[in-house]
Amino acid sequence: IYPDYDLAYSGLGLTYFYLGRYDEAKINFVKSVDIEESYGFFNHLGLGWAYTYLKEYTLAEEEFNEYIKKAGIIGGFTNPIQAVEQFDRNLLPEKGLEKIEELKKAKN
Repeated sequence: IYPDYDLAYSGLGLTYFYLGRYDEAKINFVKSVDIEESYGFFNHLGLGWAYTYLKEYTLAEEEFNEYIKKAGIIGGFTNPIQAVEQFDRNLLPEKGLEKIEELKKAKN
């Protein structure tokens, strides 16, 4: 991988996420967020989901909120949902926040 190409790490993160390999997804999304040259706001969304399934809820919430903030600033979307609708509606940050609450309740 070209070390400064954030989309490569993002793609790996997404691949690992869909394979259920959340630790590896997290590692690659973190690398991509650190570089964040292009559409880095999507990487916050992926990282939020990886943290959700790793039960790191506070970090997940922070990443979802960072996505919501940056989707409008970097991506030029008036609504962060518009950005995800072009990708995968199941990964909406609101769905992630709902999943966190669901997993927290199941834990108790």
